[in-house]
Amino acid sequence: MEYLDEIINLRIKPSDKQKLTALALSDNLSVSAYCRSRLLNELEQSN
Repeated sequence: MEYLDEIINLRIKPSDKQKLTALALSDNLSVSAYCRSRLLNELEQSN
């Protein structure tokens, strides 16, 4: 799969941002890379 846009815009609460940042750091990823990987996994599972 090719990513044409590497920017993900999210509107989230500050507390949710802290949770996302912690999860991304635990996987040694940036927040956007973490979101992309989770989204891709969910899309693959739904097919």
